[in-house]
Amino acid sequence: MEWVQNKHRVARFVRELARHRARPDDVYISSYPRSGTTWLQLLVHLVRGGELTFEHIAEVVPWFERPLALGRTTAAQYARMTGPRTFKSHLPYAWLPRGGRYVYVHRDGRDVAVSYYHFYRSHLGFQGSFEAFYALFLQGALQHGSWFRHVSDWRRRADQANVCVLSYEALQRDPEPALHALALLCQVTLSPPRVRTILDCSSFAAMKRLEDKFDHARAETSSRVASGAFVRSGRVGEHVEVLSEPQQRSFELTMRTHGTRRLPELRLSPFLR
Repeated sequence: MEWVQNKHRVARFVRELARHRARPDDVYISSYPRSGTTWLQLLVHLVRGGELTFEHIAEVVPWFERPLALGRTTAAQYARMTGPRTFKSHLPYAWLPRGGRYVYVHRDGRDVAVSYYHFYRSHLGFQGSFEAFYALFLQGALQHGSWFRHVSDWRRRADQANVCVLSYEALQRDPEPALHALALLCQVTLSPPRVRTILDCSSFAAMKRLEDKFDHARAETSSRVASGAFVRSGRVGEHVEVLSEPQQRSFELTMRTHGTRRLPELRLSPFLR
């Protein structure tokens, strides 16, 4: 995000973060970019009884840090939101408010790198090769920093109360168990018909048809991002077709260097079971 590189915007965010008060029924959805954040925004909104009547997902599940940093909203405006509130974020745990409930969704970092490369090209004007981008990814020299550190930070929190960990791959394979985990987190009950409705509304095909409702750039009138570039592929294992063997080895080496271990596919805190 551009605000990360602007000290005035960072200062504004820190000031508003200090003024923000989390509520016990708040849900903060966190992930490294291109890991399924938007999908989780929609799922939590639907699990909590929401519908697809919004013009853009940010109306019902705002991006927590970005509008605070850019001065487009304030902690006071968040305080006036009717509960229960849901926020999306790409922040590490240490920067999120305390006192709510948390969902962390993670994805194979190699697929993240491929997806993030396409996003950098479509949304951020990157014109370099994948090789050049992948080197930046391994170094953590991108917006939101290191994927390896992000995952490691959240792995240390996976056993905490009020934390639900989900994997993108498990969601793709069978999203229904995750819906019930999210329902427990949100303290709601899902009927079988509601589960079917949520699954239909949140499928890749459905989100692709309604892509402009989810691309944050399309919500900004000044955006020049073409429609159709945000919900791109969604495939698991795409990195196999893109990464060379040396790049695969570099990923594993960087994992070991950072002490990054893979997170569980689905884990609900004992407090929430």
